[in-house]
Amino acid sequence: MSFQLLIIICSLVHLISAAPLYQRDVIDTPVVTIQNGSLKGLYLDTFNQDAYLGVPFAQPPLNSLRFVNPQSLNTTWENVQEFQTYGPSCMSSGGTHSTKLPQSEDCLKLNIVKPRGYENENLPVAIWIHGGSFLEGSSTRPSYNLSYIVENSVEIGKPFIGVSINYRLTGFGFLRSREVEFKGYTNVGIRDQIKAIEWIHENIEHFGGDPNHLVIWGESAGGYSVGKLLNSQKLGDYIKGGITESGTSMFADYFSDTLITTEDDYSKLVDYFNCSEATSSFECLQHVDANELNHVFNETNEIIKGGFHATYVDGDIIPKSSFISIQGGEYQKVPLLIGTNTDEGVDFIDTTLNTTEEFKKSLLKDFPYLTNSSIEKLNELYQIDDPLVSSPLDPTYNTTPIEYPNSWGQQAPRAAVLWGDLLFVAGARTTAQVSSLRDDVPVYKYRHNIPNNDTYDKPYIGARHFRELVYVFDNDDEPHDVTLGEQFLDDPRIPNISKTISKLWCSFITDLNPNLPSDQQDVKIPNWPQYKDGEQNLVFDIEGFHLEKDDWRSEQLKFIESIEVEQLEMKK
Repeated sequence: MSFQLLIIICSLVHLISAAPLYQRDVIDTPVVTIQNGSLKGLYLDTFNQDAYLGVPFAQPPLNSLRFVNPQSLNTTWENVQEFQTYGPSCMSSGGTHSTKLPQSEDCLKLNIVKPRGYENENLPVAIWIHGGSFLEGSSTRPSYNLSYIVENSVEIGKPFIGVSINYRLTGFGFLRSREVEFKGYTNVGIRDQIKAIEWIHENIEHFGGDPNHLVIWGESAGGYSVGKLLNSQKLGDYIKGGITESGTSMFADYFSDTLITTEDDYSKLVDYFNCSEATSSFECLQHVDANELNHVFNETNEIIKGGFHATYVDGDIIPKSSFISIQGGEYQKVPLLIGTNTDEGVDFIDTTLNTTEEFKKSLLKDFPYLTNSSIEKLNELYQIDDPLVSSPLDPTYNTTPIEYPNSWGQQAPRAAVLWGDLLFVAGARTTAQVSSLRDDVPVYKYRHNIPNNDTYDKPYIGARHFRELVYVFDNDDEPHDVTLGEQFLDDPRIPNISKTISKLWCSFITDLNPNLPSDQQDVKIPNWPQYKDGEQNLVFDIEGFHLEKDDWRSEQLKFIESIEVEQLEMKK
């Protein structure tokens, strides 16, 4: 053998032995190429997942694009760009969580989490839309870490890709006036959501996703958004399902401000920034300082009244009242997973209400379109000291007598139930009934009755709003006030309960049916029937999951439905 041949053979051996190290380095740094350019993501070794964070889905809504409908991303890049950190939260004027995150107007970003090893498969895609009353919230909030639920999907053999999106909030996303409506820049926060979903449909195949199997999924304002998106009928048949947690589009339109109110707020906004003498007050507002604008949008600063954080009927994205859309069958009919928590309203009331007069005044303040006769009827239907309409409604996690703190007024327990019914519970029931019984689409309904650690020591609060999310995401990444908590983590049932609820969501996302075979259940679950087969809820309870007839508070919830009819008649 010649010396030259020996050198060649040794070189080949070295290359072959080195190849796995080289390949591993490439694999552990995922790169995907789309029309705009190549994106370098992040390999999550703990989960064996690829993540692409802070990916733009629209042009930055800055300067002349502020308050304007989202514009398609028209930029390209030649070099590989890194997308390995979350983008900023959209500008927020309320709450305590997104205000702790970096904020920017340049916030129209999304995050993609996909399991490793399915590169040649078209995986279903779940699109998470965060809540926050359209005032706050962000897809970057630790609660919404998608890695845990995506990992659970792999565990049960139903892998999917998770995507979370941002959208403009407060006046940046929901500015309203005659001039705004004339320009067609209405409900731009909802339009942001549509633009993000369209981007996902157009690009997700490059990430290994199925562009024709998208499930939109949200909680609170996010759940409300899912309802509005389906009612808009602006999305294609690639939307295969919807999940709404503690929020539907039903019974919410008459709680938003009227054009008269928002026109007054718009005038105050224009005057505050000396834009009244400008050729276009709208264009003038597009160029004021974003932080100063955000200060004015915060209604607690008492510069404007409404704060511009409500969707409204515009004849386009929101073509008509949701009640009319749903009752008339004018919406995208897809399988639904829908439900509420037992004690939804406690976070939305003045807990110091003590007299009946204070109760009525607070009701009119929060729901200004209620007539005097409706308020009197609600006062009658939600009697003080009636345990059937007093929060907590079903405290199976605590067997001791409920003792309310001295700071709670006598009216607070019934107010918590009524506010929850008006905002969430009645809409969920009516949506489930109409969708499943008349339109014959699969609907699966639940009631979450497990509190978190903040209610473990405060049983008078109950299973409140938002508290199902830590179970759905199977994620304990949040600060202590909204996690499973130390007390419940010591309970051996909780980890299995959380994992099981999360897997039910995984099954619905992939199969449009949440039921799991027995060998994939970490806790025993009865078969979850479609709502049309008896109007039943699957109840998530710490003492065990069970089915119940969804007929409690039927008189109260039917009356709330009649209020919507009354409002529509008054608006004719």
